[in-house]
Amino acid sequence: MGRIDNQVKIRGVRLELEEVEKNLRSCLSELEDVETKHVLVEAVILSGLVTKQLVAFLCLTTSAPIGCLDWDRKNEDDGPSLRTSPQEQEAFSSLISRIEAKLRLILPTYAVPSIWIPVRHVPLTVSRKLDRKLLRDGVTPLSAKQLAIFTHASSRSSGVKSLSHLTENESQFRRLWADVFCVPPSDIDLDDNFFSLGGDSVLAIKLVAAARTGGLDLSLEAIFDHPVLSDMANITKGLTHGDETPVDIAPFSLLDKSWDIKLVLQEARKRCSIAPHNIRDIYPVTPMQEGLLALSMKDDGTYILQFVYQMPETIDLDKLRNAWENISKHTEVLRTRFFDYNSELLQVVVDEPLNWDVVDGDLASFLRTEKQRGLHLEKTMSRLSAVRQDDPRQYFLVWTIHHALIDGWSESDIITSVEQEYLGVTPAMPANPKFNTFVKHIMKQDKSSAKELWKEQLTGTSAPVFPPLPNPNYIPKVQRSNRILHHLNSHADAELEHKVVSIKRGSTTAATMIQAAWFLLLASYSNSTDIITGVTLNGRTAQLPGIDRIPGPTVTTIPFRARFTPDQRVQDFLQIIQKQYLKILPFAQFGLDNIRRVSEDAVPACKFRSLLVVQSAHRAPDSKTILQGRSYSFPVMDFAIVMECELHKDNNIDFRATFDNQVLSEAQVRKMFQQMEQLLLRISVCGPSTTVAELQKELQIDVMATHQANGTAHSSAPPRKSYKPPLTDMEKRISGIWKTLLGVDQVGLDDNFFELGGGSVLAMRLVSMARREGMTMTVAGIFKTPNLMQLALTARENVRADEVTPFSLLSGPSKAKLCNQATQQCRVSLEEIEDMYPITAMQLHYVTGYPEAEKDINGPWDWQSQAVYSLPHAIDFEKFKGIWISAIHRHQSLRTRVINTGHGIFQVVLKEPQPFRWAEANDLDRYVEEDKTAPMTFGDRLLRLAIVAPKGSDERFFVMTAHHMIYDAFARSMLFKELEAAYFQDLPDTPLPTMNQFVKYITEADKQSATDFWTSHLAGANTKPLFLIPPGRIVFNITEKSMSIGSPEIQRAECTLPTMIEIACSLTIARHLDCEDVILYSDRSGRNLPVDGIQDLIGPTTLFIPVRTHINPNQKVKDLLCESQQFNSTSIPFEHLGWLELREMSHLKDRLKNSLNININPHPLASLGKGWGLEYMSSHAGCDDPFGVNVDLYDGRMEWVVYYDERFVGSEVVERLLREMKRVFLTLVDAGLKPEMTVGEVLNSPAMM
Repeated sequence: MGRIDNQVKIRGVRLELEEVEKNLRSCLSELEDVETKHVLVEAVILSGLVTKQLVAFLCLTTSAPIGCLDWDRKNEDDGPSLRTSPQEQEAFSSLISRIEAKLRLILPTYAVPSIWIPVRHVPLTVSRKLDRKLLRDGVTPLSAKQLAIFTHASSRSSGVKSLSHLTENESQFRRLWADVFCVPPSDIDLDDNFFSLGGDSVLAIKLVAAARTGGLDLSLEAIFDHPVLSDMANITKGLTHGDETPVDIAPFSLLDKSWDIKLVLQEARKRCSIAPHNIRDIYPVTPMQEGLLALSMKDDGTYILQFVYQMPETIDLDKLRNAWENISKHTEVLRTRFFDYNSELLQVVVDEPLNWDVVDGDLASFLRTEKQRGLHLEKTMSRLSAVRQDDPRQYFLVWTIHHALIDGWSESDIITSVEQEYLGVTPAMPANPKFNTFVKHIMKQDKSSAKELWKEQLTGTSAPVFPPLPNPNYIPKVQRSNRILHHLNSHADAELEHKVVSIKRGSTTAATMIQAAWFLLLASYSNSTDIITGVTLNGRTAQLPGIDRIPGPTVTTIPFRARFTPDQRVQDFLQIIQKQYLKILPFAQFGLDNIRRVSEDAVPACKFRSLLVVQSAHRAPDSKTILQGRSYSFPVMDFAIVMECELHKDNNIDFRATFDNQVLSEAQVRKMFQQMEQLLLRISVCGPSTTVAELQKELQIDVMATHQANGTAHSSAPPRKSYKPPLTDMEKRISGIWKTLLGVDQVGLDDNFFELGGGSVLAMRLVSMARREGMTMTVAGIFKTPNLMQLALTARENVRADEVTPFSLLSGPSKAKLCNQATQQCRVSLEEIEDMYPITAMQLHYVTGYPEAEKDINGPWDWQSQAVYSLPHAIDFEKFKGIWISAIHRHQSLRTRVINTGHGIFQVVLKEPQPFRWAEANDLDRYVEEDKTAPMTFGDRLLRLAIVAPKGSDERFFVMTAHHMIYDAFARSMLFKELEAAYFQDLPDTPLPTMNQFVKYITEADKQSATDFWTSHLAGANTKPLFLIPPGRIVFNITEKSMSIGSPEIQRAECTLPTMIEIACSLTIARHLDCEDVILYSDRSGRNLPVDGIQDLIGPTTLFIPVRTHINPNQKVKDLLCESQQFNSTSIPFEHLGWLELREMSHLKDRLKNSLNININPHPLASLGKGWGLEYMSSHAGCDDPFGVNVDLYDGRMEWVVYYDERFVGSEVVERLLREMKRVFLTLVDAGLKPEMTVGEVLNSPAMM
């Protein structure tokens, strides 16, 4: 560092004059025809100015006269005289141009002198030292215009050459640069440096596009390698004919040549439910698209973007919709869906109407419900909603779209096109190239070279360690709620903004400087000189005609490795980063999942926890008149911190950090903002000799404190376990798929899919390959149980459920006799009967009730549910009713009744040709009470729907009453989602799974092996009764008590929330009864059974299974939880034989008689209907168990309800049990951080006293 008295501030930035002088001398020494005597640089406030100017005084000996500032000859004001001539001006201007060109390569722009003065000699003080003060004082009275006389010549203003001497390329590039920088051509000199003028990658993309339009073959690499205008013009050649024109790609031509196009079209029609004539093209996805979609399959709701635009109240919504319709016709990504074919993800372009809706209501509420609807494979992935808000009166447009179809660049272009269409403005640009041209460009990439590049880049890397995670298995996530219009300083949900003072650009781009600062900051926190972080690139740098205008997601994320040595010069570090960036660019679209598999070193390198996004402001200005004030919701991503940096034209930078607040605190992130600012400013002003160590020096104290606060970082993968070969058929089959998919020779039972190189994309392919091999698994399931043994336990054989012939499941009496009884009990004609088959054990339970109650099966039945919802004012009632009628026709269960014959109880599916009868009322309370007391029994319709319009009110209510015979919570949730989707768009007419397929499976499944499993599971169980039921017929009088608990963060990845709830109930009951075993009969969805399409079946598949918990006080809690979770996996193949049948078996009856009921419901009534504005009001459900626990899972909370009959279990006991359940549950949650805690400690803790 120089002396303090030799430091000055220029444009608000501190500058070392000695550094400038040192570099100036170095540049002059390289000139053969110049001898340097003295070089002085001073900061002077010249006459007429208020800010300091950097002035260079040069005492030189040159071959040609250059003029001088003469101290010996005074002017009339007693100041130095200015001596020059046109020839001297020409010579000095030429000299200064050469010097400036060199200086701009090594110094930031503000450090290059703006005034150049030749002197015959420099004044000296009495002590024979350079008299700097006299120099400053001598020029202070002069103006900048007067001093510019030394370099003021026609050659200077035209870039050394006169305009008449410019080559054709030089003239053209001068105009192109002027257009790109939005300045007059006269401001551009031939020796100007593109990046010194403020150029960056975005402006470089614009320059490439403009050059190609003008017939010049310019590449991004050429701009970086030859940033000076004259050099750039000299190396650029003209385009050969046709190079500049995007070529249309024939539909379906990008598909695998070995595929039968007809079969692909058939699969697309089937999976996406679209007519063949509406399919315009099918082609592969890009690696980035595949990765985004795979992550969405892992965590529903991730990578869904919501753009919000404010609109004027005068907006013509019909005209706006027409504008969107027209743009959609010419923008294929707005009409694109995704589906899987032969384990490959494809995108299909379809002709379909715009998904448009108009909603009246609160914007924030709409955004929440809209995002809950999600976006899914095979479905429309772009939705538009005009929201009219009353208080305050505002109009908004909400665009919900998956990130796999859009990026920020495309969003801006599409919105501009929509505005132009709305306003009737003819676009100045030609038609945009299609997204398939970009896909083809990626497909042509040299994969071998890409592998070598990434292998070279990542050789010898280790897993990132910053920021440190709470535990090795923790998966970080960044997410925040939607940001509307403007929040400038801070945001809830772990998002912060920070404005940085402007930085000064030199010969490297501002993006490179930001990247360098981020790399050095992470290196300091990681205590390393070799770090890995994620970097998002806009992808518009490809050498592809029209790449800047292609609508679609060209964005890509790569692992960027930065290495340096402490004594390395900062300028060298910047150049290395920039060169590395250029080297990577041709292979940036290779895809993270592909990169992960190039080498063993690449696996941990791709597990980066931080992501850097640098966005340039050199896009079209936001001058929208219709769709204004854009804001967007940040997508959920698996990182600990995402740092977004937005560059502005005035060189300012806005930082926005989104972070996981379980990993980083707000205070830590704010500190990182400050440190980034410090690093950036130091990088922008540092001299050529400044080292990396000098930049990092002041950060070390803070970093050490952070390391101490965070403790040990969990970074390394667990050591490879000893090899255990696959044993079961399922294990062997899955290991074979792993070998093929991951390219490994050996897979053991304890191997982890992700540690062997798997990722989200490969997980998606694993699901597809398993399905082709007859197995069922999900992406989310693979993430939950990634090791081979666990996955083999949860994966199921996918039994193909062929269509079941009507009446084929009947046995015993003739079909005609049973149908005759059905016509009588259901009061229908024979032609109205579609099918008939037995009821399930669970359905029988709804009729017969609790075994000891000796209930009359002829009724009245319990298990009848009623739900009341308030309807929004904007709802179309006729349309609302219509979609319900359509759903009744679509799903057999909604048309099912139950009859009692002398040979058993059967369910009857009716064709329902007559119109469904909606109930109508004008008194809500009266209708609700009357409806509750109207029981359902044999032969009755099991679904009632009503619209209630109270007198004297504009409110409307919807009442749904249904019997559990025809639905369960899972089916009800799916039904509501389907109804919401149908309200906003037409549903495809596709085949649906039917209840008879489920009945056929559980009727014909192997019961002996299931009996053996449950007998073994229950062997030796020693239970005690919580209550005793006296003999005789009993009608239960049910009371409820409830409590609410916030949903916790489960620390143990191997234990799910439902498992922990079951264990909490079991331990509480065990302590209360002082027994060794507790058996709960717990509900299971039944959707894990190997029946094709069961996940889409609207019908009651719920089952009760006996869940036994053996109480061993010496057992560690973590082992109990793991065992219980393991049981939930191993019991899946035997769920078809449940508690209801088992308790009728003589050898199990006594063991199961003391069982207690628990129901865990992730789909509570109050959470349904939000997508179309339904507001839950109340519900009523009857049951006939004397005691049980219901736990409803909401977003952020759990509602625990104990229902009981006070004659058998007292209220005081129930209250005590509830308190104890809560305390035990919270203790179990804490046990995730206390691996040595035992069951005895939980039983004897204050929670149990």
